[in-house]
Amino acid sequence: VPIQCILLDVKKQHRGWNPHYHHYIEILYALDADINIYLNGNLFHFKSGDMVVINSKETHDLLFNADSRYICIKFSPEILYTGEQSVFELKYVMPFILENANHQRVFTKEECADGVVHDLITGIMLEWEKKTYGYELAIRADILRLFLWILRYWNSQNIDGIGKFDLSDDLLHAIQTALEYVSAHYADCTAQEAAAACN
Repeated sequence: VPIQCILLDVKKQHRGWNPHYHHYIEILYALDADINIYLNGNLFHFKSGDMVVINSKETHDLLFNADSRYICIKFSPEILYTGEQSVFELKYVMPFILENANHQRVFTKEECADGVVHDLITGIMLEWEKKTYGYELAIRADILRLFLWILRYWNSQNIDGIGKFDLSDDLLHAIQTALEYVSAHYADCTAQEAAAACN
């Protein structure tokens, strides 16, 4: 399943999970929470109204300081782009698929005060619970809107390092050519042949 949404009620006595990682991206949104999150060895405090983004393949653990209620949205990174053949959105997706990325992880209640994050996440949860016709499309659209909010927030705050993922048109074209070659010759393609195909 490329998307899963869970509403969690966890007691303070729960000591969290052993440090772990997984392929999917996680968005955590605290409804009423006091949690310490260890992410790649760094400690973050996660409290009511905050949102946390955990990248694919990042080691993390949660320790509960109080009874906590939060929403967990898990999804495959491929949800963030149109398909394996498209690289033109790569500069927007890279901050969320890199291991050990150093961009902002916790978005505080104050940073999310415009209400967009709350509305999108609770909307995703509602779509998941109701599962009405086309709910998968609605959830994917809201996840994309949420990540657009994050990117625009970073841009408005001049967050260091976000622009480093801007790629030239020539480089994007070369990557696109290589991906198309690999797709067409998947059964017997080598790295050298893919490189030669895009010069």
